Parts: sequence; structure tokens; C-alpha cells
Amino acid sequence: MNEVVGDCQEWSGYRNKAGYGVVHLVGKGPVLAHRLAWALHNGEDPAGLVVRHNCHNPPCVNPEHLASGTLQDNSDDMVRAGRQAAKLTASDVLAIRMRRDTGEKCVALAKEYGVTHSIISRIHTRGIWKHV
Repeated sequence: MNEVVGDCQEWSGYRNKAGYGVVHLVGKGPVLAHRLAWALHNGEDPAGLVVRHNCHNPPCVNPEHLASGTLQDNSDDMVRAGRQAAKLTASDVLAIRMRRDTGEKCVALAKEYGVTHSIISRIHTRGIWKHV
């Protein structure tokens, strides 16, 4: 990931609950402001990718602080920056897999473990926590 260069340029318009700036474009609907800033600066839409903040500041739209990448890149950035506390242990993951194998629903497990149902599904299919 690139180094942060200069100061953050914080979006002064509407921000969503997570603090990201939002722009409403005619014919497209709401677009994240940092994603639009990256696209305008780079001359292309990062289709299929996310736009990550090197500065870890959600309202920042400074193109020098933005980089495109995969969801996994973004998750790795969050862990490296210490912005995501580990909610699950290896024993939790093993229990989740066992309970899913017996037919327990992702939504129920997600609520119990305090994660999203997509996390439960990815654990079950070994999309994440492959080493356990």
C-alpha cells in the first residue's frame, strides 16, 4: 500500500453512518465520494475493486491517499492498522464449521458470534480461516 502524502482532504458533504462521503449522481444514484475521487484522478472506474484509504480516514477524498485493491487487500489493511479486533478464535471457527455441517443457519450463527452471515458462510466454505 502507498504512503500517505500530504494532508487529508475531508469530504464536507453528506456522510454515511460509517463516515464515508456520499455523492448522488443523476442516473447512477449514490456513489462513495472517495471512489469517485479515485476514478476522476485515475481516469477510470475501478470496476470490481474497492478503493482503500492509505490514511485510514473514511471521509478523506485526497487521491494521493487512495488506492484500488481487492476486498482481501482492504481487510489486510484493516488488520495491519489495528482497526479490526479479532472476534473469532480457531476453536470458534471449528465449532462454526461443525454446526453448519449439521444444518445450523448462517444467520443464527452470525448473531451468536457477533459477525455477519457472510463471514459464517466464508468460514464454512473455507474462503477464510483456511489454516484451521
